[in-house]
Amino acid sequence: MKNYLLFIYVSAISIFPGFAQTITSQKGLTTVTFNVPEGKITIYLPDDIRSGDIISGTVSAEPGGKNAKQVQKKGDKLTRYFIDFNGQKIPVATAKKTVQYQIITTSASQLPLVLVNEMGNTAAVIDIPCTKNTQSISPAGADCKIPTHALTAAPLPIKGSFDGNSSNTNCTIGNQPATVLAESPRQSIIQFPENSMGNQNLQIREKGGQPCTQAVSGVQMELSTGKLNLVKGEKTYLKVRITGLQNLPDTARLDLFNVTPFVVTMQPADQMVITLVPDSMGTGIFERSFDIVSIKTGSFTVNVNLDLPEGKTPVFADVRKPAGGKRNEKVLTAGTRTALEIAMKKWADANTEGKNPIDFECSNCIQCIKSYTTESNAGDVGELGWGIITSFLSGGVKLAGGLLEKVKDIADKGGDIYKAIKDLIADGKIQVIGFAEKWCANNGNCQVTGIIVYDVATGCAEAEYRCRGNKLCCPFAETIYKMKYCFDKDGAVIAETISITITH
Repeated sequence: MKNYLLFIYVSAISIFPGFAQTITSQKGLTTVTFNVPEGKITIYLPDDIRSGDIISGTVSAEPGGKNAKQVQKKGDKLTRYFIDFNGQKIPVATAKKTVQYQIITTSASQLPLVLVNEMGNTAAVIDIPCTKNTQSISPAGADCKIPTHALTAAPLPIKGSFDGNSSNTNCTIGNQPATVLAESPRQSIIQFPENSMGNQNLQIREKGGQPCTQAVSGVQMELSTGKLNLVKGEKTYLKVRITGLQNLPDTARLDLFNVTPFVVTMQPADQMVITLVPDSMGTGIFERSFDIVSIKTGSFTVNVNLDLPEGKTPVFADVRKPAGGKRNEKVLTAGTRTALEIAMKKWADANTEGKNPIDFECSNCIQCIKSYTTESNAGDVGELGWGIITSFLSGGVKLAGGLLEKVKDIADKGGDIYKAIKDLIADGKIQVIGFAEKWCANNGNCQVTGIIVYDVATGCAEAEYRCRGNKLCCPFAETIYKMKYCFDKDGAVIAETISITITH
């Protein structure tokens, strides 16, 4: 997701007087910016840091100043700062060089990133999300997935198995080297060049590994406006023009959000979601203007986000079955991700026909859930998770032979629900994956949890997720997603069996 700000203004809570800091997450990249008297220090890290990871990032420094002498002076002072993260101090003087970290094995959900001045004092602090590592290690370079479309002058995440050391990752676009901004064991994030428009051949390779290649179409988004400073009652416009959208593999999504509704109104609404369906993108161009009306003298800010599809939604969750013909955790979680992507595409397609309001889905919740389905832990559910289990029992989950009816009876009598479910799992009748509560700071401060119940006899699963949060997360206090889907004999999700209901 590329984030544009009209009227470049960032408001941030300053923990230390005079030092403002911001943290954003988009396109696989967590960007931390420290604004200090000498200029700006920016740190790029992967957005999926987990306990025990080896990761790489980069640091950049931009001195302030009105002339060359001031820039030189402030630049010298800027390089005396240090970045202290995960017990490792990195001098800002190494700006634009790769920084590597061995993330400590920890149960903490956040790791402090500290800016230290030349006196050795803390200048500012920001917490970086860090989740539990449940990933099995795959060979470096395996399962590489390069999107078919990429925003120019923006980070591009390439999913796959990497070693986290970006110094041995080589990437070229149209035979020109591309900068690797950050890397984790699950993705490498490159900077897609501003001038890489049209179809370009992208190749990425880790040292000693096989190259991964894909033709990528550069997508350019341009914003323009009549004026940014308005007097009360004055009108202007916001124009969005996007090129390079031809041959989209799936639906793209354009979000517009008026950050300053107390200064202006944006018409037809202050918050809009526009789906860009492949069939309507024959020329590859989207262009639209939005009216802006001032209700108070001042400047305004509008966020414009374009979310391009990562690729054609895969139908297969996993073509292999573990010994004994039982689905394993990998199949169930991968199947849930696949089913969720297909289900939400169906929901979005129905929206184009006026059937489903797309704002009903709460995109922040969906993104948080998608990131969560890689971090499963069987039976590891908290208070919110057990509420979902209770909902399953009372909602009459259609498992073969009414398997959960026995569990419901035990629950009604005040018995041990966990043991009852565990017994069904031990007997090979069901498989259950519970998701403990997760707080997604990068997706509107949402809190999500969920559960998957798989019926071995029927080969079908039911999943339920709940998302809670304030209005930054979703307009609704709680959103519930219930899904049903089945697997074929090879462990593939059967698209025709997928259904989803969304309630609040």
